[in-house]
Amino acid sequence: MKSVNRKSTVKRKVTAKMYRDTSRDKSIVALGGGNAEYLYKLEREITPGEKNSVSEAVELVGGGGMNFSSRLIAAGFETYPILAIGGDPPGQKIQQELRALAEKAKLSRNLQDFIRSPDFLIMGLNTAFAVLIVLAAKRTILNYRASGNAPVFQRHMFKRLKYVSKLTRTNPTVIHISHLPNFALAEPVHAEIGNDIIKEVIRTHSGKCIITFNPGSSQIQHGIRYWEKELRTTTILQLNMSEAKQIFSIDGLSTSLVDMINWFKERAISVIITLDRFGAVGSHKAGKDGIIFAWPIELLESEMVDPTGAGDAFAAGVISEICMRPNFEFQDFFAAINTGRYWSAYACTTLGGAGNCPNASTISKFREKFERESLNPIEVISQKNAERELKLINKAFE
Repeated sequence: MKSVNRKSTVKRKVTAKMYRDTSRDKSIVALGGGNAEYLYKLEREITPGEKNSVSEAVELVGGGGMNFSSRLIAAGFETYPILAIGGDPPGQKIQQELRALAEKAKLSRNLQDFIRSPDFLIMGLNTAFAVLIVLAAKRTILNYRASGNAPVFQRHMFKRLKYVSKLTRTNPTVIHISHLPNFALAEPVHAEIGNDIIKEVIRTHSGKCIITFNPGSSQIQHGIRYWEKELRTTTILQLNMSEAKQIFSIDGLSTSLVDMINWFKERAISVIITLDRFGAVGSHKAGKDGIIFAWPIELLESEMVDPTGAGDAFAAGVISEICMRPNFEFQDFFAAINTGRYWSAYACTTLGGAGNCPNASTISKFREKFERESLNPIEVISQKNAERELKLINKAFE
């Protein structure tokens, strides 16, 4: 695919695909978190020290691993969640919801048994929870992190990952890694257990399957150099703009969008940086094909309900394409980003990160609507001409 000049848009008349049959030949593993979510929808801005009214209060489930898994399972993809959740009521609720989604999608007996097994939960772990405060399209999140026995958590994650390969009799097609907690224990050897798990998974499975990495706060706080070796063998790294700036600033590196993308290009790391209301940008490996600018899907104000989990939905949409395109050339990367933004936009039309996940037909119709209206530009801009757009976007985040 050739780069185009700064003003040109690469038109893609891509018919939304129905993956229901072929997707079942692939196996996706999701390593990540799960948590209870208590969502309060406000009528107006909070006034400190006063009573404040809410128009809606909902108890949900979420977390990066849960959000990602539920969207792929609902769309008919064989997705094996390996989540940091306990045997407590929130963990059981997450298990029940995933089981219901897998049954509704009529996925394999292996997957359904994997989810319903008592081993799906980590005994002794306290599941994380989050309080979400939503006003219009803005949200505030208050987090309580998971806590538990670090060695038990580590053994559980590797045992379940090994069990997936036993069930499917092959390596996973994709391993997606999102936030894993680092337990705050007195023993220093266990202080970074979540990071240790991630590094070992990437080392063990690099070259054997597609690996995508959407790090959470426990990973970002160590800086980009801490992860550099692993990122060089990761298929796709996904960050939002805030996360990208944070992970670079920790090491004292430039946080301009131009410089961050150049850092990834110099190391041939494929990266997607999501930009909230500005869409996303993507650079494939060394970036020689140009920078992908995926401008946002234009939802009506009445359609924009809650952006919670939009980044996880974007990652799920990317994987829905990449798992069908294992060669991972530039055109595959382009198609994955294009699909990801439709999944992300749909997530913004529902409450919570894992609520009302669409099936394959629903997401296809949603996508087709916007493609017919041609209100969804996605373009490739040459390296030389991309800097102007990147600098303008960067100013919006200063």
